Amino acid sequence: SKFVSLGNKAHLDEADFIEAFGRDPDSTFILLYIESVVDGKKFMNACKKVIPYKPIFIVKSGVSAAGARAASSHTGSLAGSDTAYDIAFKQSGVRRANDMASLFDVASVFDDMNLPSGKRVAIITNAGGPGILTTDACELGGLEIAQFTSETTEYLKTNLPPAASVNNPIDALGTAQPEDYELCIEASLKDENVDSVLVLLTPQAMTKVTDTAKVIVDAHKKHPDKPLIAVFMGGNSMVYPRIVLTSGRIPVFDFPERAVHALSELYKYTVSRDRLKDEEIPKFKVDMKKVETIITGVRKDRRRVLLGSEAHAIAEAYDIPVARIRLATNSEKAKSLAEELGYPIVLKIASPDIIHKSDIGGIKVGIKTPEEVETNFNEILENAKKYMPDAKIYGVDVQEMAEKGKELIIGCSRDVQFGPLIMFGTGGIYVNFLKDISFRLAPMTRSDASELIMETKMGKLLSGVRGEAPSDIKAIQDTILKISQLVTDFEEIVELDINPAFAYDSGKGVSAVDVKITINE
Repeated sequence: SKFVSLGNKAHLDEADFIEAFGRDPDSTFILLYIESVVDGKKFMNACKKVIPYKPIFIVKSGVSAAGARAASSHTGSLAGSDTAYDIAFKQSGVRRANDMASLFDVASVFDDMNLPSGKRVAIITNAGGPGILTTDACELGGLEIAQFTSETTEYLKTNLPPAASVNNPIDALGTAQPEDYELCIEASLKDENVDSVLVLLTPQAMTKVTDTAKVIVDAHKKHPDKPLIAVFMGGNSMVYPRIVLTSGRIPVFDFPERAVHALSELYKYTVSRDRLKDEEIPKFKVDMKKVETIITGVRKDRRRVLLGSEAHAIAEAYDIPVARIRLATNSEKAKSLAEELGYPIVLKIASPDIIHKSDIGGIKVGIKTPEEVETNFNEILENAKKYMPDAKIYGVDVQEMAEKGKELIIGCSRDVQFGPLIMFGTGGIYVNFLKDISFRLAPMTRSDASELIMETKMGKLLSGVRGEAPSDIKAIQDTILKISQLVTDFEEIVELDINPAFAYDSGKGVSAVDVKITINE
C-alpha cells in the first residue's frame, strides 16, 4: 500500500497522483478522500485514463451546506456543488462511497477477489432470516438473485436434508455442518448461472464455525475466478473464524448489508469501466458567428439577461427547434408580426428585469385577432409598469403558439469546478415541486443524453405508457446534445433554461417554447 497526504496541493493535485498510481505496477486500485478538486476537467480526464485498468473509489466530504463551507475554508478552494461532483464521478467511472467504512469494505473485497462477470448472486445460509435480509439487500443494491440450473437444484436436493431450501437463497438449516456448506458452495461456484457467492453463518448449537471457515477458504482456492464473500454473525464469538477467513484472503463481514454493498460496488465498477468506451462527442453544424453577434450586442447594452427574441435566436443558430418569436415595440408592429407568424399567437413582456412573466400578467396566450393583439399588448405593458415600475422594457415578444406536447425542462448551469451542468426532466409550472430531474456534465455523448432522459420518470413516459405512442426521443437527445455543444462553445453562457419544451410523438420532433439565457459579466 502507498498513502499520500496532498496538503494544500500547491504543486501537485489529486489528478496528478491518480495518473501516477494509474501507472504504478504495484497498485491495483485507488482510494481517495477529497474535499474539493483543483481542476474539475483535469480530474475527470485523469480518472477516465485510469478506470479501464484500475478502479477508483472516493469519499467526498462537504455534502451538507455546513460541510461545504468547512471544506472550502479548509482547502482554500471553492468546493462546487455536490450534484456536480456526483455526476463527474459517474461520467468518469469513479465509484463513490458514503463513508470511510464503506470505502474500506469495498477495498477489502477488491483486494482479495476477482471482479464478478455479472450481477447474479448465490446466497448460502444456515438461518432463514439473514438469507431474506441478504436477498432484499441484493435487490436494492442492483444485484440479482441467481436462478440455479436444474442440475444444481437436483444436486442440492439429493444431498441436503429434506427440510433444507434448495432454491436461492439456499437454507442449509441450523444443523448445517461444514460438509453441508462445502457442497452448497461447490455447487454454487460451479453453476454457470452464478457470478458470485455470499456465505452466511450464524453460530448455533451444532455449528462448527472454524471448520466452516476453513471450508470456505479451501473452496475459494479451488474456484478463484468467482468472488466468494463470508458473513459471520456472532460478535466476539467469531474472532478466530474471522482470522482463518482473512488469512485465507476471504473478505468477511459482521452483517450481510455491508457485504452486499461491497459486492455491488465491485459489479458496478465493471459496468462503469465498460461504459467508458471511446464514444465520440457529437458535433452539429451551427452558426457560432450569429451567437457571438447577439452576445456582443447584449454586452453593449450592459445586460446579462437576454430578451426572449435573443435567446430564441441563439437556439435557432444551433438548430434547436423553437417556437418562432419576434420583438414588437408597438401594437402596430405586433399586429403585423402576428399576421406573419399566423394566429393564434402568444404575447410576452420583453424585459431582462422581469423573469417570471406570468406572475405579473406579462403573458397572454391564444390571441386570435388584430383587435385582441392591440388590447393585450397595451394590457401587458400596463401590468409591467404597475408591478415593476423600474423595469427596463424593450417591448412585447410576439410568438407563435406551439402545439401542446409532453412538457420538458432542459437547462444548464455552470459549476465552479466542472463547468456546464446539463439538466433534463419534467417541465411546466410544477417543475420545482415535482423535482423529476437528472444531470450530466457537458460535453456529452449520445449515451449520456440517453441515460439523462431515462433516469427520470418523464423518460419512462416518453417511451410510451398505457397505450400511448412513444415520443420522439431521438429529437430530444439531439436537442440536449445541441445545448451541450452551445454551452461548451460559449463559456459566457452561465445559465440556460428551456421550460417548457414540448415533446411530440416519434418522428414529429420537439419545440422549445420558452428559452431563457443569462451570460456572465
